[in-house]
Amino acid sequence: MTGACPVHEGFDPLSPEFLADPYAVLAGLPLAEAPVFYAPSIGYYVLTRYAGIEQALLVQAGGA
Repeated sequence: MTGACPVHEGFDPLSPEFLADPYAVLAGLPLAEAPVFYAPSIGYYVLTRYAGIEQALLVQAGGA
C-alpha cells in the first residue's frame, strides 16, 4: 500500500452497532483495498489482517 493511510471517521469499536455485530460493521469497510486504517474515534490505527497484526507484535517485541 502506498500513499497516506486511510481514515475511517465513522468506525467506532465501542459503538452499540459494532458491539452487537462487529462482522457486519467490518464487512461495510473497504478492507480489501485498505486493511490498515486510522480510527479517530479511538485515536489508533486499526489492523484487520492476521499477518499485519503478527508483524506489528513481532516488531514491538523486538523480533522480525
